Amino acid sequence: MQTIPFDQWALGWAVSARKVSHGAVVAGLLVDLAADPRALFAEPTVVFPLSPAARALRVSPVIVRTALHRLAEAGLIRFRAEDHPDGSRIAVTLLPPAS
Repeated sequence: MQTIPFDQWALGWAVSARKVSHGAVVAGLLVDLAADPRALFAEPTVVFPLSPAARALRVSPVIVRTALHRLAEAGLIRFRAEDHPDGSRIAVTLLPPAS
């Protein structure tokens, strides 16, 4: 399996994500988080707290979760929510868009 550098497919990923219902809500955030040099792996994975992310995006946490579910159904991410005493944290792995 050949890996593609993140910067070569990030734009295509973001365009694909924005076409998914509710995907535009989180697409920019996920690309920005994944572009962090510490997250540059074959499949970039990011972890972020749900409530602060929702506040920053000016939407409810339900909308963020809905967007993540839709992106997962579209095959653009894998994600899981982890409950912590200070609130939910979301771990998202961005998957390269299908060619």
